[in-house]
Amino acid sequence: MRTTLLRCTAAVLLFFGMTVSVMPAHASPARPGASPERHCVVHLGVAEKGQRYSPMSDLRCFSSSAGVRAEIAQENERADTGIQAVLIGTDYTDPNYAGSSLSWTAPGACYYNGTRPSWGAPSMPAGWDNVVSSTQTYSGCKATVLYDYANYGGISMVTGCNSTTLSFMDNRASAREWTDQTYGQPC
Repeated sequence: MRTTLLRCTAAVLLFFGMTVSVMPAHASPARPGASPERHCVVHLGVAEKGQRYSPMSDLRCFSSSAGVRAEIAQENERADTGIQAVLIGTDYTDPNYAGSSLSWTAPGACYYNGTRPSWGAPSMPAGWDNVVSSTQTYSGCKATVLYDYANYGGISMVTGCNSTTLSFMDNRASAREWTDQTYGQPC
């Protein structure tokens, strides 16, 4: 019995010794947020009559927010309809508008639309589901509604135009809407 225990201990030590020897000296465990920041933009289109959501363009990402600004300017130059891409909001992966960012544009500012939101996205772009920790709105958008599940499902939270933290919706947003209504939120 004792011999078996010694053999098992020796095998474990040998295994871990070999494992450690093949790891590079500079290797460190992966940690959240260790990847470089991404600054992305997505363009929303005009919703079809009777639809609650706006069609969404492909996600474009850059290493700096200057790339996002250039992309919005280029989108406006490409617009053959005369409709300009207007920045309606920016999401951030960290509190206080820090970390990677996702900027949203639409063909116009938020506007009065009765009880319906001005713009909506029934899902977040690839890589942006459940990662938003702060958000800002612009261009007449006085509030945003964040949803726990895609297609405007689950619990939701209304935020004002400048939300440095998202309380219980931190890292939970899977869909969102923008509106010109304040819903009692300061802007």
